Amino acid sequence: MLALWLLELRAEFPGAQVTAEASGGRRLVEGLMQARLDIAVMHIAPEEPTLEVNRLMDDELVLVTTDPNGGYEDRYVEIAWPMDAHAKAQREELDARVRTTIDLGFSSVNYLIISQGAGYLPRRLIDPYVQAGQLYRVAGAPTFNCPIYVVRRLGYEAPKAERALRILRDLASLAVKGELPPPFWSQMG
Repeated sequence: MLALWLLELRAEFPGAQVTAEASGGRRLVEGLMQARLDIAVMHIAPEEPTLEVNRLMDDELVLVTTDPNGGYEDRYVEIAWPMDAHAKAQREELDARVRTTIDLGFSSVNYLIISQGAGYLPRRLIDPYVQAGQLYRVAGAPTFNCPIYVVRRLGYEAPKAERALRILRDLASLAVKGELPPPFWSQMG
């Protein structure tokens, strides 16, 4: 979704400087505070009184496996997604058996497929792989929500930033409905 947002921003503002960075929350907050960034998209809402935080969307995390029969216990990989205490408690039984933990974000899908693993991934990410028969949803497994926030400096308003936020919200709405095009790497054999 963020790559599509950047393409939309380039089309909407052809002469504007657009800088994007993938980083940890602390670095993104610093970028906002130092006015290096106008907008940040984050999984964990910062508790900073000078920042405006709005929920953009929720990713539904679903348990998937490479086993066509739905087996996952012997291949479960803990993928580090920010979750609330209730969701973490529900996953404790699985986490007790974890042999591998990764924090690769959306690249985690590649690891699961290559390693013949299983783990929780965003539904909007795994749908193309499920349709292609590379991943299978585990029947009866609980799902979890992983919030995504848009953050900016409190009181910061600029016409281009407002338009950029509208574009992002429109893309998030499409993402939640599963109407974004699949990522190019999901179509590679």
